[in-house]
Formats: sequence, structure tokens, C-alpha cells
Amino acid sequence: MDTLTIFGAVTGGISATSSVLKLLQWAVATADKFQAAPEQALATLRDVQMIHRNLVGFGRLQEKWQLVPQDRLSCIPLEDTKNTLVDCISSLDELEDVLKPLDDPSLDALSLSSRLAWVMKDSRITDLSKRLHNAQSSLGLMLTIMQHESVMEVGNAVMNLAEVTKRIAQDVADILAAKRLCSQHGRRYLNHPSWNYTARVPRHTLHFLTADETRIDELGCVMGPTKI
Repeated sequence: MDTLTIFGAVTGGISATSSVLKLLQWAVATADKFQAAPEQALATLRDVQMIHRNLVGFGRLQEKWQLVPQDRLSCIPLEDTKNTLVDCISSLDELEDVLKPLDDPSLDALSLSSRLAWVMKDSRITDLSKRLHNAQSSLGLMLTIMQHESVMEVGNAVMNLAEVTKRIAQDVADILAAKRLCSQHGRRYLNHPSWNYTARVPRHTLHFLTADETRIDELGCVMGPTKI
């Protein structure tokens, strides 16, 4: 994966994050006029804000990418960068789908507060929150590795990044495994009882898929497994 592909995905991620962030900020601010927003909503908002901040930070590096020391770049495996961006954008895309019931400007504060509480009880939110938190942590650690002056801080970031990207790699492996099942068995797998969430993989993530995996674009969705 070359740098153009990376920054193309970053641009797509900024766009996806901006859309989700705008909706979630409005919902939390409006609901707060009636009662405090659910902690899950606040935690999700914080992670989305950090993802947006970190993606913008990545975007700013594009013009000075050649100035990033090579020894710093070597600490960030391309596969980890790919997995982080795939999981990040896929999670944001699914979160936007979960938040759709909030996208109604006619709702008053009381109604929106109730609907926000209801949305935050969606069975997909727990998994999405975990994935979003991992994504924002990974992006932040990568920026620290590339930009921080302290060698000690960079060393700590490298160690922490290795742990976070292991979790992200498993999420991405689940997404691709699910995509292959969809490709082999069709849409009936979408309602299989051993899967607990649906994620639509947006077109800009397809840059990271190999040629024989691009049928996901035709199917339009994949699913993530849960161990029961």
C-alpha cells in the first residue's frame, strides 16, 4: 500500500467522520437541554472527535511525508496502517447507520433525548465503541511515533501500538471472513444467528482489498462474528 492510497483513505475517513461527528454532536447537545446524555453517547462522541482530530493530523503530514524520519516510519508496519484505516472507516460507516434514527431535525429535546438513549442500547454499540476506541488509539500512537521529539515517548508508543493493532487485525480478519461468506452464500448469511452486527464497507476501503475480494462492492455489506 503506497502513500497515495493511505492519504486517499485518510481523506475518505475525514469525510466519514465529519458526517458522524456533526450528527452525534447535535444529538448530544440537543438532548442535554432536557437531561444528561447517556455516558455511552458521550464516550462514543469523544472517540469520534479523536478519530477526526487524528485523521486531520495524518492529512497534514501528506505535504511533508518525505521529512518524517525513516526510522520512525519503519516502526509503523504498512499492514497495521491498512488495518487501522479499514476498521476505522468501516466502524464509522456502521455507526452512521446505527445513528440514523437521530437524524430528524423536527425532534424536540425530550423526544431526541429518549431516542438517543434508545439508540445507545443498540446491540451493535458495544462492539462499535471498542473498535472506534482502538482505531483512535492506533491513529494517535502512529502520529506520536512520527512526530514526537521524545525518544522515550516514541518507544512507549511503539509498544502500545503493537498491542492495539493486534486487536484491530482480528476485527479486520473477521470482516474479510464474513465478506467471503457473503460472497459464497449470498445475502441469506446476513441473518445468520451466529452474527451480531452488520457493517457496510464503503467503497474507499476497497483499495485495501485484493482483486479476488472486490465482490464486496456488489454485495454492499459484510457482517462481523460474535462468539456465543
